[in-house]
Amino acid sequence: MIAASSALRRAIRHLALALLALAWLSCGSATSGVSVGGNRLTPKDAVFWSGAFPLSTRAGAVVVIGDQGSLCKRYPSADACGARGMESFPGDGTFIVIEAPTIAPGEFQFGAKDLARSASLRFAVVRDGAVAFSDEAISGTVSFSSLTTGSDASGTFSANLKSGETASASFQASYCRAFDDFAKRIAEANLSCTSSLLTKSCDGACTCAGRVNTAHCDRADSNADWSCSCSFQGTASTCTVPRTTADVCAPGNSCCALDF
Repeated sequence: MIAASSALRRAIRHLALALLALAWLSCGSATSGVSVGGNRLTPKDAVFWSGAFPLSTRAGAVVVIGDQGSLCKRYPSADACGARGMESFPGDGTFIVIEAPTIAPGEFQFGAKDLARSASLRFAVVRDGAVAFSDEAISGTVSFSSLTTGSDASGTFSANLKSGETASASFQASYCRAFDDFAKRIAEANLSCTSSLLTKSCDGACTCAGRVNTAHCDRADSNADWSCSCSFQGTASTCTVPRTTADVCAPGNSCCALDF
């Protein structure tokens, strides 16, 4: 009778632990929140893809943690040209993006010189399609306790950020085929920008998936401001740039909108 009671208690205890684990899994993401620069990321979803990077022989994994739900459903409609500069962010929200050269569990260092062991982490707030705040890891580690392509990824990270702040959390992400497809669309879109600068004139252009945005600027002499003619998504406009601005036809410097 005593042996039977002990066996029953063990069975009940194991059942209770199994139910507790099931309840924990059903609560959603096991990713913990972090705050950077006064911006709080309270995770609602986390997704990843892993394998060979598009147009590269290099393999790796990318994890996106966000404060928005249903991240995977947002990638099919994401603009591969506009989102390229936002590092895989599927629209607006607060995100952490982790990249690591791995398709299996292991530990990697942020900012390591050895590319085979180097990972990256970026914390960002995206508003109206643009990055309103960002910070990135300069040292620290990310450890994948599990990583199965097409299934799940989990682990922890501890990062020292460029701002001097620190961020540490655990993460658990599910595989997102739409994210994988989005990465391929970005590679196929082939975003590229060029600019040339002379004393009295300059030209700049960004092309992506057959779309072209251009800038042409000129001035009377080196003491004059620049006058620019722009073409953005086929719409023409004009603007001026102070004479002190360097490389005025380059993206980010031009008064013309070149980025998609």
